[in-house]
Amino acid sequence: MHERYIPTNASGRLVWLIEECAEVQKCASKIMRFGHWYHYPPSSPPNIFKLLDEMKDAITAMDKVSQDLIEEVRMHEEKMGKNVGVRL
Repeated sequence: MHERYIPTNASGRLVWLIEECAEVQKCASKIMRFGHWYHYPPSSPPNIFKLLDEMKDAITAMDKVSQDLIEEVRMHEEKMGKNVGVRL
């Protein structure tokens, strides 16, 4: 996904993560049904390359959402005056 299309708020990035994970699931299902090297239409890349591309997008989304979640925990800790200990 191009950087300019990445949502700028935390709730938008959660939706983005959900969508990217669904795309990974869809590509993995197609590999299970049709195989790694199947591609349709013939001009499109094989399923294996589609899956790798979607996994890259999902990892990017996970990274952004994890940053949001860590920041949310830090703000909560400051507000509550205690350390809840984020484990990553």
